Amino acid sequence: MILGETITFYEETDATEFVAFLREKGCPCQQVIHGTIFREEVISGTLDQMITLFGKEAVRYEEIGSCEKQVTWFQSHQQKYMESLEQIRGLIAGRTPGDILYTRQDVESAKTAFFSQKIPDVLSQPGERAEDGEIGDNTVKPDQSGRAGPPLDSTLFKVHWILEENGVVTGTPEGFSLAREVVAGDIVIEISLDYMPDVDFKNAPGMTRKTQIGLDPVYVVTADPLIHFMYEPEVVINILMDMEMSDEVLETVVENLRGKHLIINAIMEELEKAGGLPVTSLAGRIKERCPGVRQPVLEFFLDHAIITMVITEMRKRDILTGNDQNVRLAAKKPGLKK
Repeated sequence: MILGETITFYEETDATEFVAFLREKGCPCQQVIHGTIFREEVISGTLDQMITLFGKEAVRYEEIGSCEKQVTWFQSHQQKYMESLEQIRGLIAGRTPGDILYTRQDVESAKTAFFSQKIPDVLSQPGERAEDGEIGDNTVKPDQSGRAGPPLDSTLFKVHWILEENGVVTGTPEGFSLAREVVAGDIVIEISLDYMPDVDFKNAPGMTRKTQIGLDPVYVVTADPLIHFMYEPEVVINILMDMEMSDEVLETVVENLRGKHLIINAIMEELEKAGGLPVTSLAGRIKERCPGVRQPVLEFFLDHAIITMVITEMRKRDILTGNDQNVRLAAKKPGLKK
């Protein structure tokens, strides 16, 4: 359907809510689940091993020369892991399995601090992969996949995440208790290689390089072309703005909703003025529109085949009537927007 809209959601609850929003006015839609593969390269090792690796890599880059960003990255993150190690040692010192290490409120407070921070600016552009000696953005964000852990930070929330992943703590009504005895330096962590400069794995004896592959569900909603006749574009956009989806998906949907709205309005305005027109003449008649004073002229690139598809879909939904030689506006149907 050339006028239909397909929107991909990360959360099933968002997809279900959007379907309910569409069906409230009787707009047909379909929800299906698709699978998307994730692939990530990580390095895995103990805290002691990671701290040692970072120290060796800082020295290696110093010897190479002209690698200030890489040196700073490894030195600063080595320090952060050393702080995390000391924090864990302090938490488990003198404790036996069953002892409470910290409360749930402690974790919530640390979580708030964790997601409001950003690693000091020794980084490149946000979202860049760490390639060619550049270091990717380590802005702290929730991890979609849950793999490879969050970017480095020394707050309790990050330490709690490490302990929980290693089965060192167990949740209780009072908080989180020590689940088993452990040596702090032997706790295993994983870091995505996307978050660090290139590593010489000769400096990582005993550590493991992994390629993690998995399958994540995404929830795809396909809305009937009637979405454009039941809702103003901004109404739909405002609903979607509060939902979990990629920026690229949202930008595409916004462009589609607004752009198709303009094309539909142009067609209907011409038919309203003329009373009826052959499909062959519509493309030429709506080629340019002037939306108003001091606004740029709208120029539509719509050939006969595209116009025919649009008209066909509008006729099937009783927005238009007549044959290809005399397309006309149909009588206004209840439930459609003005």
